[in-house]
Amino acid sequence: MLNFVFDKLYQFGIFVGKFLHLRCYFQKIESLNRFCLILFFASLTFSLLTVKLVRHLSYLYEDPLPCVGGNQQIPQNSRSRLAIILRDGKIIPHSPEWAVFFNFFSKITYQQGALRSGEYYFPPSSSFKDILKILRFSPSVLHFLSIPEGLTAIQIKDALNHAPGLKGKEVSFDEGYAFPDTYAFSLNSNRDDLLSRMHTSAERHLAKAWEERDIKTLNGLVDDPFTLLILASLIEKETSIDSERPKIARVFLNRISKNMPLQTDPTIFYALALKGEDVPNKRLTFDHLKIESPYNTYRNKGLPPGPICSPGMSSLEAAAHPADGDDLYFVANGKGGHVFSTTFAQHRQNIQQWHEAINNKKTNDQKSLSKDIRKKLP
Repeated sequence: MLNFVFDKLYQFGIFVGKFLHLRCYFQKIESLNRFCLILFFASLTFSLLTVKLVRHLSYLYEDPLPCVGGNQQIPQNSRSRLAIILRDGKIIPHSPEWAVFFNFFSKITYQQGALRSGEYYFPPSSSFKDILKILRFSPSVLHFLSIPEGLTAIQIKDALNHAPGLKGKEVSFDEGYAFPDTYAFSLNSNRDDLLSRMHTSAERHLAKAWEERDIKTLNGLVDDPFTLLILASLIEKETSIDSERPKIARVFLNRISKNMPLQTDPTIFYALALKGEDVPNKRLTFDHLKIESPYNTYRNKGLPPGPICSPGMSSLEAAAHPADGDDLYFVANGKGGHVFSTTFAQHRQNIQQWHEAINNKKTNDQKSLSKDIRKKLP
């Protein structure tokens, strides 16, 4: 009996032990589940907040900014104050938090590339994404300097030395060796570098014209590229009509072959300019034609000693390929072009017609002015 009781007590003890063990086990699971549940909801809340924050930052990164934009220079080694530079240039808003956002976005996107110095154009209402893309990948803003055909070295030097956006010492060069064209350059480019491009272009175009010249026609009259350049500069100053350029080249060559002075007015203007003299209303007098100068083609036969301007390619080609004919004279026709002739008698008649055209124009202008005045009278 005692054995039976002890056996039942033993079994009961085992049952209680197992029960307590199981209870402790389930309590642990319950505690663990409670922890996991709390962790789950905490993670879910954090994830939702993170998604919302990322979405807000994404909108902030890509949305247009309320700014006017424009050109902005970014100096070298200015990374630490780049946000301030953009703020002062009205590329980003002026409030301090916008500079913080810019620095934040530039750092988290650093793998896209470095932010560069230079001058860049930022369109109005650019986003942070647009601004960073421009700073990383866009080319610098280009400035342009246009050199028209027929400018003298003095005029071109003045344009170079006063062109905004260029730096360096003032330039100087020989007449005719800066090719007329429109040149692009970045802000703070060196004047010497731009002049070097003009000089290289002039040499290249002159070499091309010389290589393709009419050798038979020019033989004995134009024997080297420099002489071709001089002839082209005279043509350039005489007309702006391309179809007339070869005709004027022929007139000059005909006069040279007959040992006649060229008597071209642009050389007188050039000689006067070298002496610092101006010609009021661009009207030459007989006293002007007497100026002592090697460029005076009224007193000296043949071509002048050097070019009188920078000719364009049309004049270089005309000098290299003169027209056929025996013309020795030409005079303005009063309509922007010229009339050509082979004899002095024809030339004088053309001059008379030119004077008549000028007088008729003055008369018509006066009549038109009087008519306008009468219309305005009460």
